Amino acid sequence: MGLERLDLIRTRTLQPDLEYIFKHALTQEVVYNGLLKKERQNIHEKIGQVMEELFKTVWMSFYEL
Repeated sequence: MGLERLDLIRTRTLQPDLEYIFKHALTQEVVYNGLLKKERQNIHEKIGQVMEELFKTVWMSFYEL
């Protein structure tokens, strides 16, 4: 992957899924702030939907997130 070659991200394997993480928090912040507001809203909405599905039996404790 190009971002790995540029040393911007690392892979971290979590069985059974592969997860990518930013090498530096500053890089993550720059990328996040570079997203359009609508893109961020869509990402947050999708994350919320996944959290509701995964934690539906205990969702109240995660509601603020």
